[in-house]
Amino acid sequence: MNMHKLIVLVATSATCLLLGGEAQAETTGPDPYAFIYISSPADNAYFPDAPTTLDVSVSVVQGAVETVSNVELMVDGVSMGTQDCFQGCVFVGVELEQGVHTLLAMADTGDSDTNMVYVAEEPPPDPTTGDTTDTGDTTDSSDTGSDTGSDTGESGDSADEAGEGGGSSGDGGGCEVVNTNSIWPLLALPALLLLPGLRRRERDVA
Repeated sequence: MNMHKLIVLVATSATCLLLGGEAQAETTGPDPYAFIYISSPADNAYFPDAPTTLDVSVSVVQGAVETVSNVELMVDGVSMGTQDCFQGCVFVGVELEQGVHTLLAMADTGDSDTNMVYVAEEPPPDPTTGDTTDTGDTTDSSDTGSDTGSDTGESGDSADEAGEGGGSSGDGGGCEVVNTNSIWPLLALPALLLLPGLRRRERDVA
């Protein structure tokens, strides 16, 4: 293989590596679809007193091409009403008797979320730890205050996750680019290979 062919081969290989590195740049964008979730009470929340009155909070993460306008809350298959819920909403004063109850939030986009609530009944143990679910928040009409359980922290964590989700949507237009600085030494390689040939040619001319 003569020097000219070798130089062409090395230059072609370096160019392919450079283009391959650029092709690995990933453009991330926001999720096109909106979704909702019940942020409070937490799933499998336990309320020791029956009856109990609680507020049901629904969080919304809007999508790039789909938006949630309103949400309907169902409790054990019975509608508790519909609210405008573009940035989240709260259904205040939901009364629950003793027993296991299903909270179902349904958005006008078709997305939905379900949480189970246990009132004066022990929830089933967590299959991963064997522990029962922590006591949930409650605003009972017979009490002046509210019993605060650790599911408040879980609700806060859910809200933080929603905030993170919104942050990723806002930053979704960014571009994560793979570093291609290591390719440049390869691009200089043809010149280094060409240099000895030029020196020999100069000696032959001389």
